[in-house]
Amino acid sequence: MAKSGFMSHVRAVRTPLSCSRVALAVLVAHVFHEGSAITTTTPFSAVISSSGDAQDMESPGQFSGTDDTSSKPTTIIVGVSDSGTRGMEDAVMHLGWQTCEQALTHNALDSTYTMNLKSAARSLLQKTGHNFSKQHEDVSDFPNAVHDETDDATRTAECIRSSGGDLTKPWGYKQPYHILLLPVLDSAFERKTKYLLVARDPRDSSSAHNQIQFRSFRHSVNDVKDRLDYWADVWKMVLDYYEDSDHARIIRIEDLVMPDPETNSNLYKVCNFMQLPQPYCSQDKVVTVLRKMHSFSGEYMGHHYEFTSSDRETLVNKVLAKTNQGLFESMDRLGYNVSEFGLTHPSSKIVL
Repeated sequence: MAKSGFMSHVRAVRTPLSCSRVALAVLVAHVFHEGSAITTTTPFSAVISSSGDAQDMESPGQFSGTDDTSSKPTTIIVGVSDSGTRGMEDAVMHLGWQTCEQALTHNALDSTYTMNLKSAARSLLQKTGHNFSKQHEDVSDFPNAVHDETDDATRTAECIRSSGGDLTKPWGYKQPYHILLLPVLDSAFERKTKYLLVARDPRDSSSAHNQIQFRSFRHSVNDVKDRLDYWADVWKMVLDYYEDSDHARIIRIEDLVMPDPETNSNLYKVCNFMQLPQPYCSQDKVVTVLRKMHSFSGEYMGHHYEFTSSDRETLVNKVLAKTNQGLFESMDRLGYNVSEFGLTHPSSKIVL
């Protein structure tokens, strides 16, 4: 598939990490400062001043560390059904974000250390009626999931440390289905870990070949039968609970892939949110990553798998025929045009 070309390119310019496992991990816990809005075409010079400081935000290189020791990831990447988390992970790894590479699956690059919570996710969703605000009330699956998540983070942190990584710099892991377990992550990491949620147009997401998440959790999320309804219900659940959060942000994969890479400032927003260190988020490195991502722009907005204009019209009509108002609400909040393929201004304030 086309995305694998981007993975190979990015991984080739990194120094691979090898991992080993021991009992404890040490990292520097930190507090992040939220960035301000930047338009898609804002040039780099307008984002970063001549002194190297970001205007109205911390410089991406300013990682706010403390002397506390813990195993709290700085950022976890999640998403809904083939949203682009794989490409997002590769991009930020190239820009200074650390993870345990030995623990990554071959194709999806998901962390194998964090794959053991699917049963807990299904159970919590079924018990709480897919209501995030009720997950913490569960007295069995919830505390067990918190314990397992904490252990998995410790293993990841120690893998990075023992491989020569610097745990005072940003690190974490990608596990898309953890979007269903965000309250567990809140409890495990005391809301000190940030979540980068990757969104993709539901017509692309629902027609993609990779439907592992949908097949795994469809019956736990409102027992949905339709991929569009799954996309809608998960995003509504997330947006309703995290709209006022200061540690969760959404990046639309189209905002990284579609615009001109020479003027696209959206990856700088990610750098700022994740506080990725300089010089990794320098203009040259960011533009290099964006150029490669942009080369796969033909795989988005209804053009994947060589879809024709007739195919795109069919996908649009499928959305228009839906009676699930949550689908239209989620599309509006994330900024996806309902009547045609295209981006609109998101009504949700947590979209970067």
